[in-house]
Amino acid sequence: MFSDIFTLIFIVFIVGFLGGIIYLIYLPIKQHLLKTGKLEKDKSNRINRIYILTLFLLCLFLFLNRNYRSSSESRIEKNTLIELPSEYSVITDNFESIDMDYSLFYEIKFSDNQYKKLIKSIEQSPFYNSKKKYINEGERSVWEDFEGVWYKTDTGYYFSKTKNHTTYDVEVNSKQKTLKYDEDLY
Repeated sequence: MFSDIFTLIFIVFIVGFLGGIIYLIYLPIKQHLLKTGKLEKDKSNRINRIYILTLFLLCLFLFLNRNYRSSSESRIEKNTLIELPSEYSVITDNFESIDMDYSLFYEIKFSDNQYKKLIKSIEQSPFYNSKKKYINEGERSVWEDFEGVWYKTDTGYYFSKTKNHTTYDVEVNSKQKTLKYDEDLY
C-alpha cells in the first residue's frame, strides 16, 4: 500500500514537472497568439483543459502499468538462449514482488515429441557445456555476475546464471518432462 502511494506521488511529480516545463515553453507562444488575435480566449481555455486532462491520463496510464513484466516464456528464451517448443502445458506461473525484489517461478510440462525439441534446443544453446556435471557454490554468487551454463544431470538438464544481482535457475526433468524456471532479484 505504501509502495503504491509513493509510486503514484513519484509519477505525478515527474509528469507534473515535465508538463510544467512544456507549458512554460508554450506560454509565450500562447500570449503572442492571443495578442495577434489568431487564438481566441475560449479556445485557449479549451487547450488548457485538454492539456491537463492529457497529463492526468498519462499519470493514470503510467500508474496502472507500473508492474508490467514480460511473459515468462520470453524471459526463459532470452535468459537461457533456448527456444521453447510451440506446445506445452503451464503448470505454474507465479510472480511475487516486494518493492524492488521479486521472484518468478514458472513450471511447464511437455509431450514426448515437444520434449525432444526442447532437449535439442538446449544442446544447441551457446550456454550448453556437455563436459560440465555440476556448479560449485564457489563459482556462483548473487553479488557477482556468472555467465550462464546448461549442463546434463542425472535427472535431466540444469541451467544457472547470475546477472546484475538476479539469479536464473532452470531444471529440466527427463522423467516428468517438465521445465522449472526460477528467477530471483535480491
